[in-house]
Amino acid sequence: MNKILVFLLLGFGVKAQSIYHKAFGDPKAEPILFLHGGPGGSAIDFEVSTAKALSEKGYYVVLYDRRGEGRSDTDDAKYTLEQTFSDIDSLCGAYGIKSVNLIGHSFGGMLAIKYAVARPEKVKRIVLAAAPIDLQASLRAVHQRVAVKGDSAAKAQLAFVLKQDSASIYYSSGTFMLAMQNGVYTSPTLSEEGKARHAAFYSDPSVKSYMEKQAATKYKTMYQPSMGFVSNEKYTLMKLYQDFPKLQKIPVFGIYGKDDGLFDEAQLSKIATYSSGGFVLLNNCSHTLYLDAQEEFIELLTAWLR
Repeated sequence: MNKILVFLLLGFGVKAQSIYHKAFGDPKAEPILFLHGGPGGSAIDFEVSTAKALSEKGYYVVLYDRRGEGRSDTDDAKYTLEQTFSDIDSLCGAYGIKSVNLIGHSFGGMLAIKYAVARPEKVKRIVLAAAPIDLQASLRAVHQRVAVKGDSAAKAQLAFVLKQDSASIYYSSGTFMLAMQNGVYTSPTLSEEGKARHAAFYSDPSVKSYMEKQAATKYKTMYQPSMGFVSNEKYTLMKLYQDFPKLQKIPVFGIYGKDDGLFDEAQLSKIATYSSGGFVLLNNCSHTLYLDAQEEFIELLTAWLR
């Protein structure tokens, strides 16, 4: 069953605000909640490319765009962990899910760990998909890559970024811009299937419409969340090392791309240590694993989430 709902979450402000979400599959199947990256991201890439295929493996796949991010253009977003956790509670409640498997992509993986620490009884398993556990280490990995492989313009931009306060939005946003401009999120050996999947995603009418709306709103639901989470949660300084022992008996799985420039060997080694259920590095794969290597990504999930 394919169900699309846009429901109203009440009680978080003076007026109700709509949160975009969508579900695929049989509501009686094993539940999965996908947490997208960001801040300022969207689940649209996972929705368009992968959610239906994953649900056909016997899962009830739920996704949403966080309040004030992506397609959830609200004016009551606080950009705090607690509001995010409350929205996850409400979302799972609306779908009748008491305990859920979390797939957290990038920043969504950091949120998955934090949510599981706060609500351990509501989490069955966690899959970290290209998710940092030390964001400053990831920013430094980008700097190192640009310093070695970047051209003169990139190195000049890097020099400017390195002069900023490492806790500031200028430091993190400048680094992420460098990453996008210098192929940090792109595998140089991406398969033909992966290239076709990326091309299909960007040519999808819903994606084109989404990007047009972003431009028309001056990228409000991309920029405001980044600034909000930096200001309210200091998210770029998050280190999750002390959170993993608090997960009690919740299994953690890690799936990462060998070509993902956000990670150096030291951070990947630590993530592998904390991945109590299993850890895999995918070849010919960078940050958007479900686009780069969808078949391998889904195969691993079906082995782990049973």
